[in-house]
Amino acid sequence: LLPNRWHQQLGFHLWDIIHDRLQKEVPNIFNLILTTLYSSRQAKLAHPAYLQRGDVWSSIFGWSEPAGQAPVHLVIRAAAKRDVSGRLVLPKPDGSGLIAVKFRITADTAQANAAREFQFAKIEHYERRLQANNVVGAAWYRHQLGTTRKALGELSEDDRDRLRQLAPQRWDGLGFNQLDQTYELFSGGRAVSENLQLDRPLLFPRGNPDKDKTVPLDSITGITVKEIDWQPLIKDVTPTLDLLASSIPADQHVLFFPTFAAALKVADEAKLQGTAILRRTELSSQDTHLVERYEQQLGLSLSTLGRLLGPQFVSSVAITGGDPYFATGTDVAVLFESKQPSVLAGLLLAKERLDSTKMPDVKPVEGQIEGIKYVGTRSPDRRVCSYVAEFNHAVVVTNSLAQLQRLGAVRAGKAVAIAALPEYVFFRQRYQLGDASESALLFISDVTIRRWCGPRWRIASSRRTRDGAVLTQLQAAHLDALVTGKELKLGAITSDLPTSQPADMQLTSEGVLSPSLGRPEFLSPISELMFDSVTTAERDSYQRWRDGYQRNWTIAFDPIALRIGTDERRLSADLSIMPLIASTEYREMLQLASGVKLTAESGDPHDTIAHYVLALNRESPPIQQANQFLAGIMAGNRVAGLGADKPLDPLGWLGQSIAIYADRDPYWEELLKLKSEDRGRKLQQDGFRLPIGVRIEVRQPLKLAIFLTALRSFIQQTAAGLTKWDSVTHREHPYVKISAARRGAAGIAELDNFALYYSTIGDGLLFSPNEGVIQRAIDRQLARDAKDSGERGGVSPPVSSPNNRGADAAPLAKCADGWLGDSMAVKFDHVLPQFFLWFAEVADPRQAAQTNSWSNLPILNEWKRRYPDRDPVEVHARFWNTELVCPGGGRYVWNEQWRTMESTVFGHPGEPKLPEKFEAPLFPFAKASFGLTFEFDGLRSRLELLREAK
Repeated sequence: LLPNRWHQQLGFHLWDIIHDRLQKEVPNIFNLILTTLYSSRQAKLAHPAYLQRGDVWSSIFGWSEPAGQAPVHLVIRAAAKRDVSGRLVLPKPDGSGLIAVKFRITADTAQANAAREFQFAKIEHYERRLQANNVVGAAWYRHQLGTTRKALGELSEDDRDRLRQLAPQRWDGLGFNQLDQTYELFSGGRAVSENLQLDRPLLFPRGNPDKDKTVPLDSITGITVKEIDWQPLIKDVTPTLDLLASSIPADQHVLFFPTFAAALKVADEAKLQGTAILRRTELSSQDTHLVERYEQQLGLSLSTLGRLLGPQFVSSVAITGGDPYFATGTDVAVLFESKQPSVLAGLLLAKERLDSTKMPDVKPVEGQIEGIKYVGTRSPDRRVCSYVAEFNHAVVVTNSLAQLQRLGAVRAGKAVAIAALPEYVFFRQRYQLGDASESALLFISDVTIRRWCGPRWRIASSRRTRDGAVLTQLQAAHLDALVTGKELKLGAITSDLPTSQPADMQLTSEGVLSPSLGRPEFLSPISELMFDSVTTAERDSYQRWRDGYQRNWTIAFDPIALRIGTDERRLSADLSIMPLIASTEYREMLQLASGVKLTAESGDPHDTIAHYVLALNRESPPIQQANQFLAGIMAGNRVAGLGADKPLDPLGWLGQSIAIYADRDPYWEELLKLKSEDRGRKLQQDGFRLPIGVRIEVRQPLKLAIFLTALRSFIQQTAAGLTKWDSVTHREHPYVKISAARRGAAGIAELDNFALYYSTIGDGLLFSPNEGVIQRAIDRQLARDAKDSGERGGVSPPVSSPNNRGADAAPLAKCADGWLGDSMAVKFDHVLPQFFLWFAEVADPRQAAQTNSWSNLPILNEWKRRYPDRDPVEVHARFWNTELVCPGGGRYVWNEQWRTMESTVFGHPGEPKLPEKFEAPLFPFAKASFGLTFEFDGLRSRLELLREAK
């Protein structure tokens, strides 16, 4: 145990290295990367070593320290009592990176209490990992915490206080902590199960003696929100329905493809854009190969099927299942409409069995369920699990007999089909089958969401999440034997952690497996979990979740439909949700826009970098509140002869839209050429004259004149002598410039050069800090006026000036051809995402990619320390089913000098690299349009992405 000696010998105090810049980088440096190994010269072996927090950690994380505690402890556990030497990694004083400092600890430094302090330091080390966002290796860190906690043995009250200070939410044993979070709608994700602290005995509230008692499942009330009355919406409507809709249960989600060619197109687009865009925009550092895993399991690959089958065997395709938990394991079924179902089923089965010859554990299976005969292949671990059946002029391929049973119940008339649902009829009327713009339709019915939120499904999901945590805990406990092959005893294993049902645990060469629970990367689907009773703790936790969830719904539940379109020119999506929840984030926008609609001319559409327009209802509560406020502050500024004897209505001039846009202008390029620290200086010098306009539609110009006159009078009275108002003209059209009356008049130096321009142009009031924006808007309006009056070619080009910055008015032919939404709409092109990146405080996208790349280093260092002869990336991929990838396209290699893994592109925190050439996460489309329409107390959202012209 090295208390206070090392930093004194190094010649500088740790306080000197804590400053503003370093604090910004704390999560990257301290939470993620302080894992360098410490090695013994004699044995040339790595020893576990941890830094125990002190005053330095207090200043960074806000922890409180007991009086008299040493600032920092370096705790090392050696194989024997001997001298230990190594390198300690510390931040450089200037915050530019890390520095490795050599140290040597003599054998006589060892202290009697060091072993116990080592355990506390280890817990602290892994707690910091677990608290980090998007941490990689959470299951392994959880295992380390559990074994370390057991090694401490009996805890004194002082020990418990120390643990509570490290992480109160994990160690206080209070509250409805672990159980409640497993009831969230999508809590089946791997992160929740990996982070559950199952080593703790208190999963439920303290002081609840009945927590293990059971109650019947059917005694628990589920969702009671009423359904939408669809009949008035589908009266006399008879749309064409998907043929496969009559074979799929009404309470399952489904993705319809109208043709086999459409299914292939969407699959190709998903692989081309989905993975690529997410990898580029999120700079992801992990890849679970989810699609490939399900393709292997089902023996299906649409690209392969396209070559094997073609449209001559398949007319349409549908994908359905019991739940959306693809990441942790779900029952999925693929249905093929076919005129030759027997031939198609034979081809699919032949391909499956041909592929299975490469896997010795895969066996053929066959049987009958709900009157449906099936054949297929399956391995004990379900890495291959495929059942093929033929019915109703269709062929189904599924990974679950429970799913096949549900399909059979529909076939036998024991369950309702999607085709019988009124909401499905409504959406098929809106998104008509056969429309050329449709490549796929996703439909989630009311009854599906109601089932997902019911007690059986929700409690089963919670149990499965906890069972998954047990499986990953066992995987971690046997990892040494699995990786090294030493003392590997295949067969039955046991666990002292409880599971939701009796489970035979087995250790295979690939990891932990339970026939009833599944394996860590593919848990048994929820539809296969059968039970009739639950504990009172589970019931109470579900009821708390249900009551909180139902408070969001004031009208009825919300079925969802999403149409997807793809062709050579564009990608499109059209989403309908009915109704919106009461606490929706769109609530304020809904209040403003309700009752009015945008038109094609709203917001002055023209060739912009970005354009946002919102419908405004002047009778809406937010507008009326603003109107009353303005009336109050302007009451003493009535204008003689202009309504002075009438009640004030400051916003009576307001039209039905407001728009904000960014004009194309060379000024953007000028800013982007500068370094990030110089941009702010230039903006201040130029008076923040960004080419941005705010346009408010005007319905009564006279009332606007009254408002502007009163507003000017109010400003001049309350801020006398601070501003000056100048009247200017451009091509004989007047506009106003508001600027500081003199330098320093406003008391803020940055505002000395600031000016605000406004003018009424056409049916809009336009404000901008950039004079060129006003002048170009005037040019566009004059061109429209000339066109309307029949004058062709008689409009002179705009006058070039410094304020205009040489940007010509956009020709009318290039103007937008309408908005995608009636209530709100946005348009932008590929330049806008670059602006957001380049103008951000951390403008260089390489830094974000570097941080994500480094987030993999701690767990890779763990594997390298434990298994020095194995590739850490391969270890993680094989036993945790996730490939750790560098967002910069590099590889992870071992740096012997620093004793850490590093990226070949980004290095490591001790020696960081930023490549000169790096593919920034740019928007891979030429233009994007987005629109919202509020209707039927719900929402319709449309998106269109235009590709670059070839």
